Amino acid sequence: MKTFLEYQIHRIKQDNPKRLQTLMKVLIQSGLFVQDYTESDDPHIFVTAIPEPQEFEGIRIYCLGNICAYRVQKLKDTEPYGKSYLLDLQKTYDDILEERGMKSTNKDTVEAFIERVGKEIRKFFKTSMEDEEEFIQSQVDAEDRSDTGDAAILPAYTQDYSSSVYNTRN
Repeated sequence: MKTFLEYQIHRIKQDNPKRLQTLMKVLIQSGLFVQDYTESDDPHIFVTAIPEPQEFEGIRIYCLGNICAYRVQKLKDTEPYGKSYLLDLQKTYDDILEERGMKSTNKDTVEAFIERVGKEIRKFFKTSMEDEEEFIQSQVDAEDRSDTGDAAILPAYTQDYSSSVYNTRN
């Protein structure tokens, strides 16, 4: 007989690929390019970035229990890196229901949900591109001008302890 914990772990391992495949269908309908890796040991889906930033090729979406999250991935066959971002699908769906009220049909709500999830991921790609361009421009600007104006940098206090030499006789 299985313990409750073993049952939960087994159920989560079976449910996560199903959730990811459903989410993959949503993302494909919203116009994104998605690759399915739900049959692997680490079930996830890979969304190709459009427009593609220079720093990464796309994002990996995965489930941890009831939570969906995504991380930046340099190449589709490598491990993701950096910060994980929450993909709060339940909150998105609740917001749509709240905005549309009880008058909306299920079909309208689902279409709005598909559109909103796709927009959120596209917004992440667009923001990443803008941040990347801003970072590159700041580095170019820093190379063009010298912050010191070719002046000598002197300490602001009288004694410079960092360049003092100590020996055992002092």
